[in-house]
Amino acid sequence: MEPAGFELLLANAQEVKVVPGRKTDQKDSQWIADLHKHGLLRNSFVPPRAIRDLRDLTRTRAILTQEHTSICNRIQKVLEDANIKLGSVASDVFGVSGRAILRALMKEENDAEALADLSKGLLRKKIPQLRRALEGQVTAHHRSLLTGQWSRMEFLEREIVDLETQIAERMKPTPEETALTLPNTAEDAPAPLSPREEAIQLWMEIPGVGWTAACSMVAELGSIWTNSRLRHTWPVGLHCVPAITKVPGSG
Repeated sequence: MEPAGFELLLANAQEVKVVPGRKTDQKDSQWIADLHKHGLLRNSFVPPRAIRDLRDLTRTRAILTQEHTSICNRIQKVLEDANIKLGSVASDVFGVSGRAILRALMKEENDAEALADLSKGLLRKKIPQLRRALEGQVTAHHRSLLTGQWSRMEFLEREIVDLETQIAERMKPTPEETALTLPNTAEDAPAPLSPREEAIQLWMEIPGVGWTAACSMVAELGSIWTNSRLRHTWPVGLHCVPAITKVPGSG
């Protein structure tokens, strides 16, 4: 509707509930039109198209990350069923050492000493414990399950990397933003940041907020300080917390 020149007003469904009675689409539309005529509809925040597209990417990445975690848990369940206690020795089952051991298990390597010898770095100091943890009974059934889950895990990892690349590209200045900032930039100065990149830097000043979380915040809220409408939408910081879906049960 926006390209056709219509002004979009997104109202909160809780605020436009019709009075009790028989509910029909026609009555609902008449009620909403009456509220709008009297200026009683409060407009919810609708980000521009670029931010909506970015939001699709960050939300998809979050979903794929959850699926990746679920598959990692299934792999560990298969290992437990085979009496492989890798997680009790290695802090990260899917680190460099853990992945080398898992690949060897899928290739029918059953010798605990040979498997333990695949460890790298600090884990090599725990080879005796690692050897005992790898003395399990991995059957063909277990290998089949591991191979299937492993393939899904690697596929999701590739998808997540691809999404992160797309997200990073969309954070960069657009040609229009570059055209606006370059005339005021000295020749030897670094390339100016986009409003989204500036937002990411500010969000990452908060302890515990990394690049991924900062990108999600920018996608959910936009570049707050460059948009007076956003400051009106969330005049208090607590108002915007549920909007960035960082509070349990706020989604």
